[in-house]
Amino acid sequence: PSTEATVVRWQRMTEAYVGTQLHALAGLGYEPNERGLALYQHQLGMLASTLDPDAQEGLRLDNRDTWREVLSSAFDIREEDIEENELSIVEARNLMHRVATRMSEPEVLEEIARRCGEIDFKGDPASREAIQSRHVVVQNVLVGTVYLGGEPSLVSETGFKLSTPERSYVLLQCVIAEHQTDPLIAQYVGGAM
Repeated sequence: PSTEATVVRWQRMTEAYVGTQLHALAGLGYEPNERGLALYQHQLGMLASTLDPDAQEGLRLDNRDTWREVLSSAFDIREEDIEENELSIVEARNLMHRVATRMSEPEVLEEIARRCGEIDFKGDPASREAIQSRHVVVQNVLVGTVYLGGEPSLVSETGFKLSTPERSYVLLQCVIAEHQTDPLIAQYVGGAM
């Protein structure tokens, strides 16, 4: 599949994941929208901070495993592939540093600017549709240029090789989910954005 097809599948998977969360949260009395989800996550974080370390770790693993299940189901990634490619925290940090460095390269930033500049906003550049269009451009460039572009691609160069580039990219995302709350990884990604 093309980069655009991968991004569309990713967006649909994410929409289904968030939609399911919102449906479940509505049953618990939260608003079924972004505010309700943010409030739930905030309250869950507050609760988690009061738990003993084993319970915190259990909660983290449950969250990670849920995300992995969603990714593996949507993109047909085997649990064995995920387990065989798990990264240590040092390996994950090194990988995300490489990703962040690639995201910051002038060619990548120029491609994002060029492609965003080609979007016809038909009026308000701050409209929901305009923002969504720019978001899709950024996702397409991140997947197609940062992760899957070049020879060899960053994904294959870092050892993630399945039957298709799309599945290799998703495998990397499954594996990195283990370390998604690491402050240094968040700093790398946040700094590159």
